[in-house]
Amino acid sequence: MDKYKTKTRLAYKIYSIVLISVALCAVLIGILNYNENKNIITKNLGSGLKKIAQTAVLGIDADNLNYINSIDDPAYINIRKYLLDVKNFNEIEAPLYILKRADRNTASLLITTEPGSLIGTKFKLNPTLRYTLDTCASGFSPIYNDKNGTWISAYAPIKNQENIITGILEINYHVGYYVKQLKFTLIKAIVLCLIGFLIGAFLGIPFLKPILQSISTLTTAAIEMEKGNYDYNIRLKSTDEIGYLAYAFEKMRLAIKDYIEKLKDAWLNEKKAHIDSVKALSEAIAVRESYTKGHIERVSKYAELIGKKLNLGEEEIDTLKYGCILHDVGKIGISLDLINKPSKLTLDEYEKIKMHPHLGAQIIAGVKFLEKARDIILYHQERYDGRGYPKGLKGEDIPISARIVSVVDAYDAMSSDRPYRQKLDKDEIISRIKTESGKQFDPNIVNIFLEILEALPDNNAEPQ
Repeated sequence: MDKYKTKTRLAYKIYSIVLISVALCAVLIGILNYNENKNIITKNLGSGLKKIAQTAVLGIDADNLNYINSIDDPAYINIRKYLLDVKNFNEIEAPLYILKRADRNTASLLITTEPGSLIGTKFKLNPTLRYTLDTCASGFSPIYNDKNGTWISAYAPIKNQENIITGILEINYHVGYYVKQLKFTLIKAIVLCLIGFLIGAFLGIPFLKPILQSISTLTTAAIEMEKGNYDYNIRLKSTDEIGYLAYAFEKMRLAIKDYIEKLKDAWLNEKKAHIDSVKALSEAIAVRESYTKGHIERVSKYAELIGKKLNLGEEEIDTLKYGCILHDVGKIGISLDLINKPSKLTLDEYEKIKMHPHLGAQIIAGVKFLEKARDIILYHQERYDGRGYPKGLKGEDIPISARIVSVVDAYDAMSSDRPYRQKLDKDEIISRIKTESGKQFDPNIVNIFLEILEALPDNNAEPQ
């Protein structure tokens, strides 16, 4: 949890999401409202223009359109005058046009109320005009923009007595004012939404603060639990979902604390049982060999000091202690006469003595908490040069715990009286250990052990 840094608080994220969502909804509603009103204007104005066009074509003689060749033709003059009356009566500012189809994609100008326009000028067919020409049905266009502004157009076919289209009446209406009003309304709506957004954000801060404090309390509680502090009380007065979460969190803390205390008690009881078992085995060895008890305690302490120098963990140190106490437990299965024989052993007798690592491993087999000490029991007689027993392991292949016990076991054995010899002088023992460094013993372990011996206040003192 210490490595995890919260860049943005959850409440701020939720608050931002809500505000942004409200703002987006308001903008979208404004845009939809704009489009809807634009469609209404298009429909209303378009329908009105179409009706004007449909009514106007009723007063036009379709057959006369076939005889118009110039603006001086009587038919042109009469129809143009009629269109001007329609234009003025309906208060239409834009010119009116009568078009006829030139080819598949264009139409040509036939009559217009606009002075100076040339007859025969061609225009590209737009979708609505094409629809009217193809279906003989009146129609109106959507609102569109060109270089002269924003428009809507209506078209009505002019048909003769044979129901053949001889022309199309086009009426255009400038709707720029209406569109500007709609855009202005949209902008006002967006501005009002932004103002409301800012006001809501400002007024929401007092409501946000208690949420942040509640989340901060829960975060602190989680950090304390991660550190192993299950005594940290969660004090949070809230009647919302966060309050319920805090209540559940507190119940979980108490349950975990109770479980850990029970687990700790069970672990301490189990460890005590383990220690009692090891002590029982140690006492069984001491009964057979009077020198063994002091030997085991000294070897254990020396091994512990070396382990600490090597920065071994607490669990590995405990394994060293168990292994030191039990490293010779296999001798229980060896004849006491052989163990205490004052003279040199025969080869056959020595082979029997060499069985004690295997016997020791068999004795602790199935005892789970002693499994890690098995390496010491089985391999403490191995040599660094590979000439030891029971497997002839060499160098780093020998477990480090067994290499540690090998050195301290040999040192203490030479420091005490045995049935077959008297104890040796300390300087003689150190000399022999140095001679066997790299042969019987791991050189690194030897160097560390000699440093420990040098640091002891009294050469004859036992390690404390």
